[in-house]
Amino acid sequence: MASKSSTQIIVAIIGAIAVVIGAYFHSVYKRNDDSNDEHHLTCGRVVDLNDSPIVNARVSIVNTPRSETTDANGEFCFTFPDKADFFILRVTHQNHTAHEETFSTKGDIKIMIP
Repeated sequence: MASKSSTQIIVAIIGAIAVVIGAYFHSVYKRNDDSNDEHHLTCGRVVDLNDSPIVNARVSIVNTPRSETTDANGEFCFTFPDKADFFILRVTHQNHTAHEETFSTKGDIKIMIP
């Protein structure tokens, strides 16, 4: 009889540990999940010194894996959580000098590169 009671206690302890671990991972996931946050779109345009669009430029957000390629009008867009204020963009293109600049997430962007 004591053996059965010990087994029940061990099962209860293991169940409690599983609940605590599950709650921990759920809270970590929710902290890193922006899916419930409000988002907004920030768009921009990459041009040369003559204000002509630069097509197929790589626009990257520094220190993130996020990047876009400019379209035929030199345009690109990123989605940001509303809580984001500023970011650094790096623009690269085979025929132009690489360029980095800090921008606000609120408003349109124009990047002129030589």
